[in-house]
Amino acid sequence: MINAFVQSKSILIVRMSSFLQSFVNMVYPIHCAGCKIPVANQQELLCPECRNELPITALSNDIENELAQLFWGRIDIAYTYALYHYSGSGLVQNLIQDLKYRNQTTVGDYFGEQLFLALDQFEWFRQIDCIVPVPLHPKKKKKRKYNQAEVIARPLSEKGKVPLITKALVRTSHTQTQTKLSYFERWKNVMKKFEVKEKTCILRKHVLIIDDVITSGSTIEACAQKLLVAGASKISVATVGWARSV
Repeated sequence: MINAFVQSKSILIVRMSSFLQSFVNMVYPIHCAGCKIPVANQQELLCPECRNELPITALSNDIENELAQLFWGRIDIAYTYALYHYSGSGLVQNLIQDLKYRNQTTVGDYFGEQLFLALDQFEWFRQIDCIVPVPLHPKKKKKRKYNQAEVIARPLSEKGKVPLITKALVRTSHTQTQTKLSYFERWKNVMKKFEVKEKTCILRKHVLIIDDVITSGSTIEACAQKLLVAGASKISVATVGWARSV
């Protein structure tokens, strides 16, 4: 009889919790991070229309895909992948700005989960030994309170069961925004901005570098070079957005 009472009480609590959550959602609905309309599924970041609007790259598993070609003659990258095309205006840019400048870390969680779903299709992803997010300078990270690349990398690490290494690669000096600089200017700016502090974490490892957006590839090139010189066996790259030059 006691067990039946406890079971009935548990069922009542669950039903009350569900009712309260439904009431809260009705009074304070969750809005789509894209178009800002209320979403039917409170667990979703984006409404179906905005999800369909995301410009998926559909890059292949080919080691010579279009993003890989960006690094030809510059640095030895084993595999590359970009989730979405990134333009000067559009949903992907708005979401990444929400993540970077408006404390919307749930956007990074969403991107990390979507990146995992995409990469998990590829055999090479199961060869990755560790994940290294492109680091922020400590002053910028302190101001922002987090590194957006690390936020994106964390769900990828957890779902893929791949160690996330955040202290091996560090940024030693702050770089101003480079969106309007030429490739050569970016390359000069970033090549001396990174350093590997804990080499044992990446020694003889296949490292996956994660960033939010790749434009010229100069930041990735600098990070990859430092990791390879420090003893990494291979470097692969994955990013949320790719600002492809036309």
